[in-house]
Amino acid sequence: MTKQKFDNRERLSRVKEKQWREALDELTAYITWRLHGRTEYGAHCAAVLGDNALAHYSHEAYTRLINGEWKWDENLSLAEQLKVIAGSLICNQVTKWKRNPEAPPGIVV
Repeated sequence: MTKQKFDNRERLSRVKEKQWREALDELTAYITWRLHGRTEYGAHCAAVLGDNALAHYSHEAYTRLINGEWKWDENLSLAEQLKVIAGSLICNQVTKWKRNPEAPPGIVV
């Protein structure tokens, strides 16, 4: 099954560099707040994600919007849309972890 791709190019082309910086700063603050104290072990630890949680979720939110894997809601700013994507990814990771909570070697849960 092929995933649907969305064409966000026109809207992305209107985003200025300053808006990107501000949006990524807001995204960083949001992810940091959402995951505060929850990255040493469990669903959001580096051993599970393959990278630190902040880098992982930031990169995934950015990439999914750029690649059209997520439709940009016309009512949301860039920062808001990135936060929606990151929030969804965080929730999905927890759901996935709850189904298979085996910790990687060396991780104490």
